[in-house]
Amino acid sequence: MMGDGIYKSTDAGKTWKNMGLVETGRIGRVIVHPTNPNIVLACALGRATGPQQERGVYRTKDGGATWERVLFVDPTPAARA
Repeated sequence: MMGDGIYKSTDAGKTWKNMGLVETGRIGRVIVHPTNPNIVLACALGRATGPQQERGVYRTKDGGATWERVLFVDPTPAARA
């Protein structure tokens, strides 16, 4: 199943807001900084069936208002037969 970005809640999950990364497909892991919740890393897995430029690790320093891709290897899936 493909996703449509990353979401954020500021009221313990009562409401959610899409914070971007819409084209990344699947986001496999989200890590929030332990002392600064405005710093977040998101691991974008992308689609498993083919190349995708939006794969990689993204970072926000402003609570999700903007994202920067900080790690990218290539657009192809990681394991191939």
